[in-house]
Amino acid sequence: VVLGVSVYGFGQKYLYWPAYSTMNREFSKGITLYLSEHARVLSTFGGHYDLAAYIMLTITIIIALAFVVKKWWLSVLMLLIALFEYWILILTASRTSFIAYLVSVTVVFLLLAFKKSILWSLKRYVGVMMVTMAIMLTMGPMSERFAQVIKLEELKNNMNKAFLPPPSNAIALRDDIPLEKQLEIVATSSDTPPQTQKPGEPTSNVQERPEDVYVDPYIQNATGSKVATGSATRPASYSENALQYGLSSGIRLDALWPRAIAGFKRNPLLGSGYATLVKTAVWEQTPAESTDNDYLRLLGETGLLGFISFLSIFGLSIAILYKAFRNTQDQLWATLFATGIAIIVGLLV
Repeated sequence: VVLGVSVYGFGQKYLYWPAYSTMNREFSKGITLYLSEHARVLSTFGGHYDLAAYIMLTITIIIALAFVVKKWWLSVLMLLIALFEYWILILTASRTSFIAYLVSVTVVFLLLAFKKSILWSLKRYVGVMMVTMAIMLTMGPMSERFAQVIKLEELKNNMNKAFLPPPSNAIALRDDIPLEKQLEIVATSSDTPPQTQKPGEPTSNVQERPEDVYVDPYIQNATGSKVATGSATRPASYSENALQYGLSSGIRLDALWPRAIAGFKRNPLLGSGYATLVKTAVWEQTPAESTDNDYLRLLGETGLLGFISFLSIFGLSIAILYKAFRNTQDQLWATLFATGIAIIVGLLV
């Protein structure tokens, strides 16, 4: 099944196979989609986030079992399938599921160290992590998604400023003056840059946009129609969070998470009710009900009582699996119990 899912994901991205999603009401009607250049691989039971979560569950099991099965050819086959599936995880560009994958693999090898040995587990864990990070940092969109949040390029520049001395003939840059103003200090009349517009053309109103926005969207008028000129549309503006961390994170920080916290404050014990967090009125039909944070959604919709009740299911499951893991002497069953614990922890992440 994992191999079939991976082949279909590969086909969506590289062979122009049709994709189907249930991420909103329109797509759920069975509309055939085709991935654009920057679109992410979809599952057929949700969207790219759901596919990434599914991969986190199954790849942990496959990797762990690959190191305990006795037949070498079966071990090699499982590792190849895991590698193929991992590439689909990279194509989903789901940062949270990638972190969950790292955590779940860490947990499973930590538990197997008690059944095998610390050295046995450590060698295999280091090997898996080296391949994981090498692929993530050098290929695919995952590293770009992380860079939008943790600002890798900015970190590199700051490190260079701190540890690398400036050239002896360099002019010190001042942080309180914009770069173009600093250029004017040393510029001559012959340094005027060429214009990109024909003389007499009006200057275009270029809006700054987040790193994860690849087209210039427009806010449409009430009828939903979009026209090229006139007052019916205007360029979209973005919040400070969207410009700094990307539109995906900006939506969470500016709208979705504050609404969930507001729902929790309305009734800390029971919350504000299911599917109420993104509505302005109870009867409103919204395109989606997501909060993009299940912990905040639990608190906002069901309050502390719902939060504790729901998470107790996972706590009890871990306790039962850990007891079985300690009591069994069979390596295969011990590995399965360990992966059960690991993927629950991954789901919590």
